[in-house]
Amino acid sequence: MSGVSDLNARQRMINMMYLVLLALLALNVSKEILKSFHLMEVSFENAKANIDDKNSIVMQQFEASMESNQARTKEWFEKAKEVRKISKDFCDYVEKIKKDIETNAGGRLPAEQGEAAGVLTELAAPDQMEKHANYFQSGSGNQGHGKELQNAIEKARKDMLAVLNHPRIDKSIVTNLDKNTALRAEYPKSKGTNKQDWVSMYLVHSPLAGVTALLSKTESDAKNLEAEVLNVLIKQIDAATIKFDAVEAKIIAPSSYIMQGSEYQAEIVLMALNTTAEPTIFVNGEKIPVEGGKGIYKVPATGVGVHPIKGYIEVDGPDGIEKKEFSTEWQSFQPAATISAEAMNVLYIGLENPISVSVPGFRAEDVVVSAGPGCVLSKTSGTGKYIAKVSRVKGSKTQISASVKMPDGTSRRMGSMEYRIREVPNPEPMYGTLSGGAQGKGALMAQRTLNASLGSGFAFEGVRFVVTKFAALLVPRTGNARPVTVNGNSLANVNNLVAGARAGDKLIIANVECKGPGGIQKKLTASLVIDIK
Repeated sequence: MSGVSDLNARQRMINMMYLVLLALLALNVSKEILKSFHLMEVSFENAKANIDDKNSIVMQQFEASMESNQARTKEWFEKAKEVRKISKDFCDYVEKIKKDIETNAGGRLPAEQGEAAGVLTELAAPDQMEKHANYFQSGSGNQGHGKELQNAIEKARKDMLAVLNHPRIDKSIVTNLDKNTALRAEYPKSKGTNKQDWVSMYLVHSPLAGVTALLSKTESDAKNLEAEVLNVLIKQIDAATIKFDAVEAKIIAPSSYIMQGSEYQAEIVLMALNTTAEPTIFVNGEKIPVEGGKGIYKVPATGVGVHPIKGYIEVDGPDGIEKKEFSTEWQSFQPAATISAEAMNVLYIGLENPISVSVPGFRAEDVVVSAGPGCVLSKTSGTGKYIAKVSRVKGSKTQISASVKMPDGTSRRMGSMEYRIREVPNPEPMYGTLSGGAQGKGALMAQRTLNASLGSGFAFEGVRFVVTKFAALLVPRTGNARPVTVNGNSLANVNNLVAGARAGDKLIIANVECKGPGGIQKKLTASLVIDIK
């Protein structure tokens, strides 16, 4: 809140200039004095806005403290909101008075061409004396708002200072604020004289330009006092905190695994951190910079391996400077990504191809996996597990890449692998569990369905094709061949042929159609030839 003290100094100078202008006006000096009042009014309005902005920043600091330590902040935050409300209600009241007397005297001049929007223009009748006199003056035929304003000024000052009535706040602070604030409605008195009539002097017998300037000054004074009270309140948040009572040195780093060529970064702090403290911190024999009570340590990752860190923090203890030691280590490594197909470096169209991706030294949630054209990846349960589905034609290729999110928010590519895209090979027809060659009638008739198998040599387990149509032909050694066409995979009609067969007859299964995973349709070129024993 150092800026508030600077504003107070400027405010006192402007207040003194206002009194000088008022005295010159009493000597019937030219209309330039009235214009000076307007300039003073603009200055007061600007000062009020500046102070209000700074007060808003203090309230933001209160809100931030509420998030980090509500128990310690809440009482003072509530008082801060109370003083803000007192100040706002008072300034709104003064603004209404100012609007009333401006309107009664014809308002303000329109903005000239080229003037910024919202600029405070001069009054239409800055030398007007009568209408606002009637507004403020008491007595028959007058409105008597002057005494109301005087009482409101005194009440606003007392109410804002009353917010500081707390056992933990030194009463001398309140006394000094009351003594030094310009928010009061008293006529200056000399030694041996009685208090003069403030309403008569400053409101009734002053021109309109002087009164509006005074009202703007009063609002600015209220905002100044508000700032001073807020400054006292926010200091109370840390006033009850025992600083460095039982401290422990800690080092916090986003990661202990650092890729070569990047940068290691860590925060070295005292727990029960005080952001206003500026401790002295040494790491590996060198003093490091401190920001907001935290030591910031950065060193390039120039070599692969383990890098130890040792140091200490100097703290003001009851017996002088104490050293709180700390130690840790971090590792650097060459950038590398491990990407492997759990079957092989071939992705099959129509199948759910399992993929595993990992990057040593990085958490799985920081690894971003992407695929090239013709491939769609979806994450499955398990760390680094994905399913790849491809849709391009045989002979094409795609690429799967891995990147990581670095601690500084950037992304770095770690590696990739190229995969060939292939169609699932044609399965071979199977008479139930039997392949071609010589087979007994009993074994054949025990089978129930015609199957299509990829065999044990295929990389994927559990890939199953279902026969949807086939043709069978029984060719006896003598006589005519007997054909059968089957929709589906049942061998019932074929086994009827086999029942009447004799040793030496042949059974041929051909034109097999089947359906596999992902809707794959296959028409097999291979036939199944069985010699019946």
